[in-house]
Amino acid sequence: MLSISETHLVIIHRWGGSPQVDWYPRLLELFSSKYPQITVHIPQMPDPSTPTITNWTNALEQTIQEQILDTTDAHIDLYLVGHSVGCQTIMRYLAKQESTLFEKHTKLRLRGILFVAAWMVVDNSWETLLPWLTPFDVSHFQQRVKMLKTTLHGLVSDNDRFTKETMPENKKKLEQELGITLFEEPNQNHFNDPQCSAVEYIVKLLCL
Repeated sequence: MLSISETHLVIIHRWGGSPQVDWYPRLLELFSSKYPQITVHIPQMPDPSTPTITNWTNALEQTIQEQILDTTDAHIDLYLVGHSVGCQTIMRYLAKQESTLFEKHTKLRLRGILFVAAWMVVDNSWETLLPWLTPFDVSHFQQRVKMLKTTLHGLVSDNDRFTKETMPENKKKLEQELGITLFEEPNQNHFNDPQCSAVEYIVKLLCL
């Protein structure tokens, strides 16, 4: 029997964001017009001004389960993109001790992840950010990524207003501890501009 597969892209937006801001609408328009074979999901994450690790990792899993797994019997090639705290959401979901959807569903294959404006530390924190700066199980993250045979890429800027001073430490943690292949773009700040290069890197991630 011929095996049918579908390709899905899930984007987890930034702190205080929504599917209607930054470069997300441009990406949706591009994919709907040029790459309709790929289904793009940009869920509205809960309480975006005060995100919590539990709420956001649960929302990520719920999106994959309800919007993708529950809608098809096909094999699924899944790509994940996180933006800022969206990166942390993906990292922490993959680092958790409990089984993820990737262990529960053999038809689900995590092909690649792009971390946009990724951070592990920031120049100046605030109270609701502090839980996101606590350590997570890096070894478990590494083991799961290796088991899933997932490619990891990251996109950072040399003038990110949140990590300008801590960028050397961030790059070390992202590259050496998490095994992410980083690309540094000049003058992209926190990748909020609708015309920023994140969209083009996502196209490259999917080899289109």
